[in-house]
Amino acid sequence: LRSKGFIHKILPAKGWTRFLLLRPSSDFQSPLQFNYQVAEINSETKYDFIIDPKKTRNKTRPVFLDGQDARIQFELEIALRHMRHETKEQLFWLRPLCVNEKNSVERDWHYRCMFDIVQHANRVRAFMGKPHKRADPENIAKVLQAMHDLVGETSERQPPKIKTKENLLVYYGPLAPLLSQPDADAGLTQAIELICSSMWKENWSFLQKAGVMKEIDCYVGSTSIPIDHFYMLTDFLCRAKRLHCWPEWRPPVGAQQILPAACRISDSRKQVLRLLKTWSSRIVKDGPLPERL
Repeated sequence: LRSKGFIHKILPAKGWTRFLLLRPSSDFQSPLQFNYQVAEINSETKYDFIIDPKKTRNKTRPVFLDGQDARIQFELEIALRHMRHETKEQLFWLRPLCVNEKNSVERDWHYRCMFDIVQHANRVRAFMGKPHKRADPENIAKVLQAMHDLVGETSERQPPKIKTKENLLVYYGPLAPLLSQPDADAGLTQAIELICSSMWKENWSFLQKAGVMKEIDCYVGSTSIPIDHFYMLTDFLCRAKRLHCWPEWRPPVGAQQILPAACRISDSRKQVLRLLKTWSSRIVKDGPLPERL
């Protein structure tokens, strides 16, 4: 954040932080306008957590912050521009703009509270970058949603131990009619290219950390796609490749590392979701924890 006349106001107490209120606009090209709001970090404050986009160039872009001219990191401005709503104000928390990095006490305290900030957020958003010119993000989202609906919610049913081709066909069998459609095939190919692209790899480390404890909406341009849909796709691709169910598929460059890693975190997320569901059925509200969960 760069602004000649701007000074961060001191936070009133521990447990409080700055949030960024993004003003709406129906004009995609219009300058971004923000206001700071100071509030407690709790579930009553309705905000979304934004994962920092990776800095790829030493450039800034102009914005209006509390009515003053300011400049913010190029990648941040692009991400927020694509997330801006046409008619609704949105409250965000993102470290580069909500933390006074020059104040070491404030900076260190926020690092220690990062888990709470993520947990209390309504949702987590990750900007994966602008799509390639030939990519159709809406079709990618449509195909992945259809795949997710056909297979079912990961938290609602226990998948079998997929060790054989027969296991795979039983669990992922409902996808066969969908994948034979031309639009679905194009959407699937583009989704695979997206997973193996540099913008995914650059954000992968934080996605692994936050993806287990919180749902993440991955933005491809202005199109939002739940990360669980990508996890299901990687699980399907890894198992199909290992069991030789899709011999004609040749993974893109980089997929040999990305897909197995995504498959492992997908398995971890499923286990966590099942444990949370089990625990919630055994815990009485405001009562003591059971001896054995």
